[in-house]
Amino acid sequence: MFPPKQITGDRFELQFGTNHLGHFALTGLLLEQMLPVPGSRVVTVSSEAHRIRARINFDDLQSERSYRRVAAYSQSKLANLMFTYELIRCACVLRRPALWPCAGAAAAGPSLAASGRRQRARAR
Repeated sequence: MFPPKQITGDRFELQFGTNHLGHFALTGLLLEQMLPVPGSRVVTVSSEAHRIRARINFDDLQSERSYRRVAAYSQSKLANLMFTYELIRCACVLRRPALWPCAGAAAAGPSLAASGRRQRARAR
């Protein structure tokens, strides 16, 4: 989750490239095919970690000047949320059938899901 500084094959900082840009690109490739399908959804997996360092450093987006593992992870997860908010906004403005009424995109933080995982862990 907090790896040492690495870059992707496309020369992006690893966490931003993997956690955000990959999902952003995949959504872009699939969105036109999803729009005519009633009930289609885009679900972005984010994290409560976006609150740790709640900012995107546009002046050093690839962490070339300074790399902090937690900040890089938090930035990637905040980018996920910002993308989801923008996708919802665009769906509402465009009134696209598959994404209208603004419920065609959602962000989820798995650590907060009511899966019972925390209760099972405490019982051990």
